[in-house]
Parts: sequence; C-alpha cells; structure tokens
Amino acid sequence: MAGVLLVSNDLMFTSQISGAAGTRGLEFKACGVIKLAEFCEKHEPALVLLDLTARGLEIETAVAEVKRILPSAHTIGYGPHVDEQLLQAAVDAGCSQVLVRGQFVANLDQLLAATCG
Repeated sequence: MAGVLLVSNDLMFTSQISGAAGTRGLEFKACGVIKLAEFCEKHEPALVLLDLTARGLEIETAVAEVKRILPSAHTIGYGPHVDEQLLQAAVDAGCSQVLVRGQFVANLDQLLAATCG
C-alpha cells in the first residue's frame, strides 16, 4: 500500500489530509520534524508532504534526509503565498513540487492520485 507522510504541527490540517488519503486507501502518517528520518525509514512513504511553516523545519536538511533514505519518494513542500523566500528555499532544496497552501488544498486529491497511484 502506498503511503503518505506529513510533517506538520497543524492538527486541523493533518486531519484534512488524513481524510483525503484514507478515501484513496492510502496509509497516512504524520510526524514532527524531529521524527522525520525515523518515520521515513520505518514506513517508507511514497509521498512526503512538508509544511514549510512547521516548527523547527530546516527545508534543505529535511529534503536531503528524505532523498537519502527514500530516493524515489516524491516531496511536496507547501507554505503561505506571501512568503516567497520560504517557497523559493523549498525549490532550492530540491522538493519535487512546491505549492502555496491554497494550491495544495485545492489540488490535494489530484496530488495524492498522481503521486501515490
């Protein structure tokens, strides 16, 4: 079963993503920044979602860790549209996709379908 891992501190948004993953039959896990490597190794998700505003997230380090552990995993970073510097940092770090939060929410089901089958 394909899996989705979310790195976020936003519990309400976590619930929304969990529901969308569940309707597609995808295994869903959420963790904080500190547990990212552990969760990648244990659950081997096909998709890693990175909330760019997550407390303690260093996007360059996070993407490098994911790529080291799961070279074929798809990474999507999302954040506020007003923080262009944060979004650009995610692009520079090598995220597979970087979206503003509104785009991410509007296209969540299609993103899950495209990256997890």
